[in-house]
Parts: sequence; structure tokens; C-alpha cells
Amino acid sequence: MRVRRNMPSLARSSNSAAVSSCRPSTPSQLSPSLPATARRMSTTTTTAATKAAVTPPGSAAKIKVSLTGPQETLLVPLMARAEDAARQEPILGDKHAVDILQRLDADLSKFRAESPFGMGSRDMCLVRARQFDEWATAFLDEHREATVVHLACGLDTRCHRLKWADNGNGKKPQRNVRWLDYDLPDVVKLRKRLVPPPEHGDYTLTAADVTKDEWLRQIPTDRPTLIIMEGLTPYFDEATGKRLVRRLAEHFSSSPGSGGGASSSNPNPNPATKEMPHQLICDGVGSAMKFFGGLLSITRATGSTFAWGFDDPRELEQLHPRLRLRDCARPAELAEARRFVWPHRVFMSTCSYIPKLDNLMFYLRYDF
Repeated sequence: MRVRRNMPSLARSSNSAAVSSCRPSTPSQLSPSLPATARRMSTTTTTAATKAAVTPPGSAAKIKVSLTGPQETLLVPLMARAEDAARQEPILGDKHAVDILQRLDADLSKFRAESPFGMGSRDMCLVRARQFDEWATAFLDEHREATVVHLACGLDTRCHRLKWADNGNGKKPQRNVRWLDYDLPDVVKLRKRLVPPPEHGDYTLTAADVTKDEWLRQIPTDRPTLIIMEGLTPYFDEATGKRLVRRLAEHFSSSPGSGGGASSSNPNPNPATKEMPHQLICDGVGSAMKFFGGLLSITRATGSTFAWGFDDPRELEQLHPRLRLRDCARPAELAEARRFVWPHRVFMSTCSYIPKLDNLMFYLRYDF
């Protein structure tokens, strides 16, 4: 799959989005793999145990899905990726999604709404995943020693789609990346049966409630870190969502090489000290989307709602001194938007010219 391609700037010239120059790459302090006390299971244990538990493709036994509410929404991007894999010109080409979907025992008919909004929501899942893959690849290309923290990983196969680990051929490693996937316990239990861990690389899957504090304290801060939150923030209430973003920025800004860390206790780090670069990739919805969200099959079928909406992506910069908006991409602005069904394409394009509707949905990348 081609992950990176030449693209025009994704940020508009308006004040609601901006592109700042990338911080120069700085050597990270290397450390041993994640300490045992910081991991629910070691990489070796995760790989061996999960492979043994995964239901093999083609097995007659179907795996029952009993998720509800926002957790059940993970089925929609999975469906979208499986449908996309069957296209002659796929956006992602995720063959893993086809195998996973075939092994599920779940009522998917309620998500197969053929209305423009139903089909459009699945298309936007693909466009979002493609954009996040490209940003993640750019970060890992720049930082060969890094940590990836994927929150609400669901049944996503990004750890398989991206090239982040060496192939174990015995040659000198070209990358030193640890990949940490997180989700709630019942989702992790399902994922272990459906998604095998990568064959190579320092990979860990952990069950955790990201609104709590313990899981974050256990993540080392010794390397540049990429945090991915895909399809997560809109389901938080505003206070919970802002608290999570603030805690993430504070935790990793206190890392060695971050100038002592720009935090609530140290808002003015030593400018002479090079800062360790980190990034946060997430999606957001505007305040108007809290109304339009009810038209989407992904929310209507699961009884979920979009609880947190904001119209100015720079609003999150106020949560921590180091947070800086780097990119703001709207679905209608991306090249893949031409693949939307035409009513949805017209709707999104029209909204982009109307105040309060131009930010119905956006994909965000922050440096800190």
C-alpha cells in the first residue's frame, strides 16, 4: 500500500488552521524495552499468547460480538476497510479487515444504510485512516527511534499496515520503535481473538480505561512519541476530553530532552535545551455536528452521540504551553473526497463555505 504521496498543503489559509514548521529531529535517549512493571504483558508473552488465541481465518466458528454504545462503533471502520479492500482502486487496501470481518458473528445490517449519510460515514472512515497513516508514516520516517501510543485501537490494523518494525532478518536494526495499543478490557479481549500481533517488533496490547491515570504513568518518556486517537474524542464529554489531552501533553513534555518539560509547574522551559519532539493525531467534530451526528448510521445504530464539539482547532493549544496546531485537514479538502457518493460530496463541499458548518469534521495534528 502506498502510504505517502505528494499532496498539497492540507491547511487552509484561514485562522482556524495553520501549518507550523517541523521541529528538527533530535537524538532520543535510548533505554531498554518497556519495563516489566510498566507492561500488562511482555512483548514475547503478548505475541505467543495472542497468536495461540486468535481464531484462524476460514474457521467455521464465528466470534460473537456483544459490544454496545461507542465501543460497538468499531465495527463501522472495519466494514469500511473490508469493503474498500474489494475495490479495484482501494483507498487503504486492508486485506486483514476482510479476514476479521468474515470471522465475526454480529448484526452488521444496521450499519449498511444506503443513504448518502450512511455510505458517506464509511467513506470518511477510510479517508481519515488514510490521512492518519500518512501522518504516522511521516513521523516514523523522521524519528527512527520512537514510541507509538494508539488509543482506542479497536480492531484497527494500523500496526500491520505501516512499516515500523524491522523484519527480524538478523541485520543491524534500522528502527527502534515500540508500539503500544490500548483499549477497554472487553474490546481487548475481542481483539486478541481476531487480530494477531505483528510478527516482528516491540508490540504490546494493553487493556485500560484512558480516562484514568495509571496506564499513562507506566509509559516511558525516553523517545519521541506519536499519540493516535482515531474516532475517540467526539464521544468524550468536553471536560474528560480536555483533561486527557492535557495529561498526555504534560506526561510526555516531562521527558528527558524536553527542556525540563513545559508543564503547569514549569511553563517556561530552558530555551537553550533542545526539546524532544512529540505529536498528537486526532479527529474532532464541530459544535454543529452534535446535531448532524444523529443522521449517521454509526451513531444511530449504536445509540451513541457526539458529546464534544469545538469549532476552532486552536482551542486545544490552550490546554498546554507546548501544544501547537500543525495541520488541520477537512474531509472535503482531501484528494480521496472524490470517492464519496455524490450527494455526500456535494453536502460536504457546500458546508465548507458556510460558517459554523465548515468545521463539521476535521483531522488534526499537533506538535508538542
